[in-house]
Amino acid sequence: MTAVDDKSKSNVLNGYKFSINDFSDTQLNQMKLTNVRFKKRNATFKNRLFDEILIQEKERRQFYWKVANQRSKQTATKMLHGLFGRLPMAEKFLPSKSHAVSDMEAELHSKYKHWTPTETLHEAATKEPPHINSILCMPLGTEKLSSVEQIKMAFMPRYYVPNYSRYEHSQNYNFQYLTRMTLLSSLLMGGLLGMEYGARFLHDFDKAKANQYFRSKADMYYERYRAFLRGFVPYWLRWTWRCSFLIGGMLLISQTLVIWRKKDKMSNYLAGAAVPGALYKWKKGPKGMFVSAVMFSCMFGVPFGFLNATCGLNPRTCIYDWFFMPLISSSAHCSNWTEEQKQKNKLMMTSMLREIKTYKNAEDTKNSPIYQSLFPSILYKVK
Repeated sequence: MTAVDDKSKSNVLNGYKFSINDFSDTQLNQMKLTNVRFKKRNATFKNRLFDEILIQEKERRQFYWKVANQRSKQTATKMLHGLFGRLPMAEKFLPSKSHAVSDMEAELHSKYKHWTPTETLHEAATKEPPHINSILCMPLGTEKLSSVEQIKMAFMPRYYVPNYSRYEHSQNYNFQYLTRMTLLSSLLMGGLLGMEYGARFLHDFDKAKANQYFRSKADMYYERYRAFLRGFVPYWLRWTWRCSFLIGGMLLISQTLVIWRKKDKMSNYLAGAAVPGALYKWKKGPKGMFVSAVMFSCMFGVPFGFLNATCGLNPRTCIYDWFFMPLISSSAHCSNWTEEQKQKNKLMMTSMLREIKTYKNAEDTKNSPIYQSLFPSILYKVK
């Protein structure tokens, strides 16, 4: 490498104001980790950079929360007009179809003193993503791949997504949605059923306590508490794994069919409820498995298919469309960078890491032109 190249790389940060829009989430987390790995190297610069990243990320999060709020209102308005729009006098009671965003747009943008949005709130809220990407809930460009490759990238992103990063939520969305929804739903259902068994044990204890002797009132309450736990804990664990098998199987099969067929239909959820329902009763033989499959399809497949496919209230696609799609489709996201932006990003990242690892005292850091150009504004607490 020539001396001219070294000089050009060292001058990349001169006159540049730091912005998280110019770096990917993986690079930002790498900068945060340097605050732990290199504690004694240029501590003033690292602490200021760490605080700047946190504040800009918080402002960006606030902006896209407002975008998600507006997009959820638009979805609710479309659903209401689709269900009741044909009724007489319905237009007087239903909210307006116009995608009008609050008149406080200028005021909202003035609140972001460190991070600058690349688009207005109205543009981000009214942006219509490709329909196929909303169904797949995967990054832009994956719609051109085969169904098998899409399923592999959806549920095993660590092994099949190129340039995988655990900080890119769009790459891990399908897998995280499946695991978290299964965990939360099974814990909730298992807890409710476990409380029912605990209440039965309490009822039996209250019936039998007249024939028992307790040393004190506190001892009686202690034994009553233990009676509830004897009913709650084992049955909570028992029903948690059962619900996790049924709910997880239904979500896995229905999501796989949606990605494979690229259509959200009721038949996906009927099959998703029938397969784990049949496997749950595999000891009953083919006849018992068939009856269980039909029962689970009617109890869970029909209502979930009606809400998710027919009414368009699938939480998986709605959450992705409200929270993730506006950020992924913006020009500041790393997946939409041009080749020139990628080359510039590499130079800036190299210069930032070089500046972090150099030994400097506090006075030299604050008086350097790079520090003053990177962080010209004063830190403040985001409300």
